[in-house]
Amino acid sequence: MGTRQFESRLLDLVGRLVSHDYLWIVRYASADETHVFETRLIDQEIVEDYNRLFQFDDPFGRYWRSSRVPGVVVSRQAMDDSAACRRYQREFQRRADISDESGILLPLPGGAALGLFVESRTRFLNRQLETLNAIAPMIEGLGYAHVAGLLAGRDDADDTAVDLIRPNLILDRSGAVVHKSAAWEEAEGLAPDLRDVLRGLVPGQTGAIRGERYALTIDGLDDAFTVAPGGSILTLNWRDDPALAIPAECPPAAERPLLTRLEQNVLHLILQTKSSGEIAGELKISKTTVKKYKIRLYRKFGVNSERQLLSRLRRHQDV
Repeated sequence: MGTRQFESRLLDLVGRLVSHDYLWIVRYASADETHVFETRLIDQEIVEDYNRLFQFDDPFGRYWRSSRVPGVVVSRQAMDDSAACRRYQREFQRRADISDESGILLPLPGGAALGLFVESRTRFLNRQLETLNAIAPMIEGLGYAHVAGLLAGRDDADDTAVDLIRPNLILDRSGAVVHKSAAWEEAEGLAPDLRDVLRGLVPGQTGAIRGERYALTIDGLDDAFTVAPGGSILTLNWRDDPALAIPAECPPAAERPLLTRLEQNVLHLILQTKSSGEIAGELKISKTTVKKYKIRLYRKFGVNSERQLLSRLRRHQDV
């Protein structure tokens, strides 16, 4: 979980449990934006037709935006008598050789949803829909855990994960706010000009902005990032925050990595030869979390153990 392969594996799991002819993963944003992440067994030409001609007619996207109801959704729930639905059935489903569609909608931050769809050339049988309903709670639980992993910088996450210890804000490709960390909300109160900075951003903008008290980094997110494909993440570093100051024992700036606030706190206590239990007690976190942050520090400093970390830092104690 928390990796870019997760949605693909989740789709494979649904496909193994529910017989089908085609599989789709589709993200529906709160605005009229639809993004096809992945398909199985469907011609690419059909996907291109969907993106170009039919994404705004998609009844499942219309259903999500009007209801915000997660879980299993079948064709008869999503379809209505609108011109868009009739066009979708008459033109897209016929062109794609689809007679029936059902899926599981997983809510995402910012009012979006991820849809895992099974599609068939014939009508689904009751037993197939019963299976879909039976596995939906498990799929939803995995989906929630996956998003939590993306937004919490889990150790098993890849480079699509986001470290939200520092103030972070995630925007979608149109510039709309998808998620803000608690630290970012606090930062908005401490630096009111952040709101003016946000209003001046152009969708897709990257780079750095320096304020009087902070440095703001804007990085693009690739299309594999479920929460905001093609969006951006803003990370704020306080320029005058003593909690982010580098201790004298650390290597010089050219050699030391950028540390988050909690990494810095753990490092300070490691340098005082505190045990993991003592660190956990002082920082009011679990020993498992301490272990996780020690591993992060080892990676950032290019060492394999606490002994190597201390040895490296002490070589620079006079810097």
